[in-house]
Amino acid sequence: MEIYENQNIDEKLKKQTQFIEDEKKLNTIVDMEENYLNDINNINMNCLEKISDNCGHESEFNEELFDFVKSYLNKFKERIEKINEIINEQKDDRKELLEKKENLDDYKKELQEEFAKLRREINIENLKADDYIKFSNELSDIESKISELSEHCEKQEKFNQNLKNNLQDLQNLWHKEFQKINREINKLNDKNLSIQIESEYKGNTDEFHNFIVNLVQGSGLRSSNIRNIVESYSDTIEIYFDLYDNNSELAEILSGGSNLQRFREKVNDNLKTFLTFRNPDDYTLYYKDKKLSKHSLGQRASALIIFLLTNKENDLIIIDQPEDDLDNKSIYEDIIKELLDLKEKIQFIFATHNPNIPVLGNSEQIFSCDYFSDNLDVKSGSIDNSEIQKEIVDIMEGGPEAFEKRKEIYITWHK
Repeated sequence: MEIYENQNIDEKLKKQTQFIEDEKKLNTIVDMEENYLNDINNINMNCLEKISDNCGHESEFNEELFDFVKSYLNKFKERIEKINEIINEQKDDRKELLEKKENLDDYKKELQEEFAKLRREINIENLKADDYIKFSNELSDIESKISELSEHCEKQEKFNQNLKNNLQDLQNLWHKEFQKINREINKLNDKNLSIQIESEYKGNTDEFHNFIVNLVQGSGLRSSNIRNIVESYSDTIEIYFDLYDNNSELAEILSGGSNLQRFREKVNDNLKTFLTFRNPDDYTLYYKDKKLSKHSLGQRASALIIFLLTNKENDLIIIDQPEDDLDNKSIYEDIIKELLDLKEKIQFIFATHNPNIPVLGNSEQIFSCDYFSDNLDVKSGSIDNSEIQKEIVDIMEGGPEAFEKRKEIYITWHK
């Protein structure tokens, strides 16, 4: 193009090249408007059909509601029809634009001889006027595409930044949720109970590992690659931030090349699930300074009951036969002592055959139940009621004789 400009060919053909450029721009505008009007018209027609389909619904039991819905849909229909009126007005105005376009086409035909004469007058060796026009058109197309690409890249950059900001906000929300839970855990731990909870933010690496394994299934990635990813990143969002950085730790783990490309493809195929996966926090329960999983079933039950007792969100707790899973020492040390501190704030109901609970727990009200020939006999009263005390000794202690014998044996053991 520089050679043509040095010979002033660009000036001689300026009118023709500018004319071609104007024609292309006008065609672009005409096509853009036509596509837009057609899209709006199709959307509106589809919406009006759906409104018509739903407007006739009748309800026997929600008549008032669907009378409102019908009125609402009619208003919606009216607004769409107003939009159609505006579109029709634009279509009328469009006729004038198309007329201008036809005028330009006619004018172009009139100028053909003038343009041909100018091209013939250009008599420079190895330079053709038609080539300059061809190259000018190609250059104009390239510049237009570069402009579109630059605009697209700018929009993509803004989108990526917005996505990054939103993902960071999501991470912050996850952390705030963990902190809120952790504050409640610390309150529980500060009570110095036999049960303690240890928490770790995003600490459930097993769950994280399983997610990545399922994600890359069929990609041929080695288990060592997956393990290194899980050890190097705290969550999927951190992985995503490094996904297209060829100098990132992720690229180093996957050794770049096809491994990295296959991993990227798997992420993009499952992008929504990948970005919203939360690496779970890890919570470990300790009972008497030992992990709960290392305890017997009875001790685990004891820990669970302690947890329920100390959870002050409940104003009523019902426990059925805790002695089935707990020994007497656990009942006294872990349940009754805590029960005495909480009974003024929480209503407890126990179904039990263990005398320690009503007696040492200083029960306010006791119900003793007996069945006789399909009849239920219920006695009730406070722990200070002599009849209730007799029921406790008879049923829970095996009667006065058994109670006295155990008492004598215990005294003998302690001498």
